[in-house]
Amino acid sequence: MQQSSTHNPSFLSLLLACVAVAVPLMLLGCSATEPEPDPPVTGEVPAEEQPTEKFPAPEYTDLSTPEDSVRTYLAWISHAYRVMDSQVAWDYMTSWEFVRVDAYLQKNMSESRGIDQRLQRFEITQVTGSETTKSVDTYEDWSYWYFGPDGLPISEELTATYTNRYTVVRDAGRNVWLVDEVDAVPKGEVE
Repeated sequence: MQQSSTHNPSFLSLLLACVAVAVPLMLLGCSATEPEPDPPVTGEVPAEEQPTEKFPAPEYTDLSTPEDSVRTYLAWISHAYRVMDSQVAWDYMTSWEFVRVDAYLQKNMSESRGIDQRLQRFEITQVTGSETTKSVDTYEDWSYWYFGPDGLPISEELTATYTNRYTVVRDAGRNVWLVDEVDAVPKGEVE
């Protein structure tokens, strides 16, 4: 009859020797050194260097109607892009739209830049929909420029014109309207 490996005296001796060496090394390794901090992601601006002081938060935060919700959303995502922190705009959109906004912010950060965008003209052209979901069509003129990690401009001022459709949904729990999706249609070239 063959002996199982767990009852083999040489196997048990080897196992005990490994444990006797491994445990003190693990404990020594864990207590002897502090872990190195993760290096910043390329393009990431350390929090203490972010240009938040230059860009005060918007005062406009009205989510009571679909139209006001779109205005609030635009003000807050513009602010989020300026301060390079999508979380500041979290309350003004659904989680579905937040993913898109955050992806654009992360793209800019990976390119070591932020964007300062300013709405120059905003016109609501049509509102349609149901009690819980509305489409808000707009005409928008924007000016914008990119800035580097130091907050200084790295591009000239640019302009863009859009006709957009915002899908806005009713959040019954909070009794507010939130932007859920944006179908942005540029009129002309956008950099």
